[in-house]
Amino acid sequence: MRHLLRLVRMKAVGTAGGSGRAEAYEFVIPLDGHGRLDTWMWHEERGACTVKRIDAGRLQRIGMLTQRHDGMWAFSYGLSDADDEVLPKFNAQPFVVGRSVAVVDTDNRSCGYEIVEVGPAIVLE
Repeated sequence: MRHLLRLVRMKAVGTAGGSGRAEAYEFVIPLDGHGRLDTWMWHEERGACTVKRIDAGRLQRIGMLTQRHDGMWAFSYGLSDADDEVLPKFNAQPFVVGRSVAVVDTDNRSCGYEIVEVGPAIVLE
């Protein structure tokens, strides 16, 4: 079923420099036929659902797309929720080029990102 996994690239809306927020993200996500998160598929393929946080054109952190104990979706970089970047309404929105995605950082600031690319993911076994 890995053919349903997609690589999504999104960039900060406005300037990210010096604000502590990421410049861009790249993440692997299973999408349904409407371009929304396929939660069933995520349960099957969660190990492939990685995220890369990019700052100043460089890879800064690698993490995973997770569903936290409170039900919220997040980009997680460690074992606790303390470093999670929360993704409000993540499972309800379509992932298509031009759409906006909110990311709430560890300082509880909501930052906007625009989806700039959605394509097939290359996942190595």
